[in-house]
Amino acid sequence: MQTVVAEGRKTTYNNVGIELEQIRRLPLLGVYRNEWRMRRVALYRDSPGHVISIGESFDGSMVVVARETDEDHSWALAAFLRGETYVAH
Repeated sequence: MQTVVAEGRKTTYNNVGIELEQIRRLPLLGVYRNEWRMRRVALYRDSPGHVISIGESFDGSMVVVARETDEDHSWALAAFLRGETYVAH
């Protein structure tokens, strides 16, 4: 179920049904830049094999929250494990 919340200039699309405050209490795996989608993406551990991603647009106008598999972000997770910064192009 998707929840859409508009607050001033920012619109949040939440596809997981968990409030952002609760998600941010989960273990943070890392943060990367996605140049193609023009977002900063934070990955939180949801359950074994799954993450919750919070992608905020560079201009701050949109936040997208999704539950995804580790495979969906395998490149970023591998970089985090090596202590590297990841940027998607």
